[in-house]
Amino acid sequence: MTKSSARCCSCSLLVLLLVTGVFLAWPDRVSAAQQDSEGPAEHQQTEAPAQEDLEASIRDLVKEIRDVDRMSTAAYGSAWQNLISFLLLYEEFERVEEYLHAEAERLDGLADDDATESRIPSKRILMRLWRSRNFISWAESFGAAGELTPEDEDRHFELLKLAFEQHSEDTRCLELLTRLACRGGRNANAARDLYNPEDDLKEASVPVLTELGHYKLGNKDFDSAVEIFEAACAQSPDNAVLLNNLAWCYLWTKDPDLERSLSIANEAINALQNIENPQQRISLMTYLFDTKGLALENLQRFDDAVSAYENALRERPDNLKIIKRLIFCMENCEEPDEQRLAELKAIAEEDAGG
Repeated sequence: MTKSSARCCSCSLLVLLLVTGVFLAWPDRVSAAQQDSEGPAEHQQTEAPAQEDLEASIRDLVKEIRDVDRMSTAAYGSAWQNLISFLLLYEEFERVEEYLHAEAERLDGLADDDATESRIPSKRILMRLWRSRNFISWAESFGAAGELTPEDEDRHFELLKLAFEQHSEDTRCLELLTRLACRGGRNANAARDLYNPEDDLKEASVPVLTELGHYKLGNKDFDSAVEIFEAACAQSPDNAVLLNNLAWCYLWTKDPDLERSLSIANEAINALQNIENPQQRISLMTYLFDTKGLALENLQRFDDAVSAYENALRERPDNLKIIKRLIFCMENCEEPDEQRLAELKAIAEEDAGG
């Protein structure tokens, strides 16, 4: 499939979902990146019904899916959504795939001259989308279990591969494949062969670019990281975190662009107003002003750097790394605040002595 035809297919699917009003209710998953930063998520426990009650509920939902070829696409989608959402609530991934696979084969087997042909293409699209999302949820269920066995790693990748084959532009699927390729392991190369966002960064989504950018950043490949975060910021120009990552990378490239770094750092600080959560906005201030301070320090604009570092310390007054940079900049100012400088040195000395 060419990129233009793929985009056309994706747009058709979007129009279909908007027109029919079908919204899929897939269970929320916590990404590995979120787990790393926020710790294990608190999952709401749902008491599973007795097996016979579960089977009875499934039978009732299946009965709702009758005369499917006479249904409008909206009614068809709603009936299937009820069944799939119920099964996914209890992580019955294999049974979801059994139902969806059988229905997909049935749709593919309908004669082209069938009276319902006008509705079949849209229903086939829904089947492909649902199968893709089921494979993704199924794959993520392996990752949520923590340390994976080699067999689980292989199954995780195979499910992502199946999802990709069903819907090759699913953002979540591409993000997970990118993560798998970046983090290494037995299936990293296979994941990269299946999807490599570096082949065309402009076509990659922001979540994919973020995953790839963090990987390059962690490996100190700052020149590649700049290119990736530039592509991400082009799509999301008001994202304070992405802008800060880009500004930071410009400080460490082989040929650092300090003025560019400072300019983007200021953009990141201005973008803080777009973050509605006040706690998140406050916590980001330290990192953003630290980046700005380092850019100013390297430009030898020490008075301005002092101001930036002081802002960085407002919410993290015990950050020793920033305190030491602030001391260095104050010592290089023409008229430093001697009292403040003495306070900072006392804090640094106390920490060293402790």
